[in-house]
Amino acid sequence: SELLKGSTTARKGAFSRLLEQQWIELRVEEISRWDPANEVIPDIVEPTHLTQEQIAATLAITTAVDQSRFETFLLFGVTGSGKTQVYINAIRHTLAQGKTALVLLPEIALTPFVWGRFYKAFGDRVAIQHSAQSPTVRYDLWRQILEGKYPVVIGARSAVFAPLENLGLVVVDEEQEASYKQEEP
Repeated sequence: SELLKGSTTARKGAFSRLLEQQWIELRVEEISRWDPANEVIPDIVEPTHLTQEQIAATLAITTAVDQSRFETFLLFGVTGSGKTQVYINAIRHTLAQGKTALVLLPEIALTPFVWGRFYKAFGDRVAIQHSAQSPTVRYDLWRQILEGKYPVVIGARSAVFAPLENLGLVVVDEEQEASYKQEEP
């Protein structure tokens, strides 16, 4: 339709003949306006082995996931102590159970870096959702999450509206941050 806008009857006839003779093909193709290749992927080498503390934390979380039991866990550790590796392993287990996962971050600025680490672990099954994205990108991602293309969603507060089916795990990173709380309507 874009090609034929404002065209003459002769051009439309030529186009129809090309279609009939199968020299060209018409097809509908949905293209997302979000391209993961444009996101930053940090150059971090993830550890291959977990510490005993990380194993214990992962086991406690995955046991609750296996039993579809709502339970809260608090991982306490300084930056760089390996909390994200626990999240990744717990999410890996959650996905293996056919469930989805949501990772909430206190601010949008952290999203690309954290998304990059998860992208390295899960490939193109991870989406970003936050209010700084254009409405068209948010819409495309929302639809693709709903269709099941992205079983892992990472983002700031607004990511809670991602339409994840069969949610098995919610990670609230840095839950003590004030940015999670809203005082004014």
